[in-house]
Amino acid sequence: MHEPRDILVVDDDPAIRALLVEILRDGGHRPSEAMSATSALARLCESSVDLVVSDIDMPGMDGLDLLRAIKSSRPDVEVIMLTALSDLETAMRSMRLGATDYLTKPFNFEQVRMTVARALDHRRLVLENRTYREGLEKRVAERTAALERKTGEAEELYRRLDRSYQTTLEALATALDTRDAETLGHSVRVASFAVAVAERMGVGEPALTDIYRGALLHDVGKIGIPDAILRKPGKLTAAEWHEMRKHPEIGARMLEGIRFLSGALPIVLYHQAR
Repeated sequence: MHEPRDILVVDDDPAIRALLVEILRDGGHRPSEAMSATSALARLCESSVDLVVSDIDMPGMDGLDLLRAIKSSRPDVEVIMLTALSDLETAMRSMRLGATDYLTKPFNFEQVRMTVARALDHRRLVLENRTYREGLEKRVAERTAALERKTGEAEELYRRLDRSYQTTLEALATALDTRDAETLGHSVRVASFAVAVAERMGVGEPALTDIYRGALLHDVGKIGIPDAILRKPGKLTAAEWHEMRKHPEIGARMLEGIRFLSGALPIVLYHQAR
């Protein structure tokens, strides 16, 4: 059961707004509504919102303009777009602009519930990962300063940090693999095989650790691929394959700036180059 979240419904059709508000309230959330993109932006300035569910086709400022504005000023807010079955190309475009997912009209309670749950799970994972990473980097900086004063503790501190990094990366890889039950454990297996091959080739440290971390996180960019594509049971369309093939670049962008993963970054970026 999800914690209640603040969800803003944006649609110029009062009947659609009323239906979504009712579904979200029945799901235990705190929905509010706006009849236009302009009023939605005003609402976002006034109070906290975790998720926006917005129609694409609205008079004046449309849903894509609203999406751009949200991602520019409030990037932590997840966005789900509403679209007609005849306009799926625009829905795919919205995901390239930062939307988490989309709902096609007409929709039912279960579709809304599952799509909202996935979006909120995505937001939680991203925020937790950011908080942990920031906290970890802060602790590393503090302990590095202490090392300059107590060089005798350097070796033990390094081992502790390395174990912390390893645990964090394996937990993240496991969390990502659980999005697809058919590939559960895939990342750890790939990392183990990569290290075994590298050892037989005579590769030593620190390259061996970089290979392990890069292989472990090679699919981290799939966190940015909507479940509608990632878990699709049938064949992907050309547009969906286009989105799927972006996951190495998404993963590399996620890991940029994390110094201890700099050696692993090329593996994440180029693991599907061929």
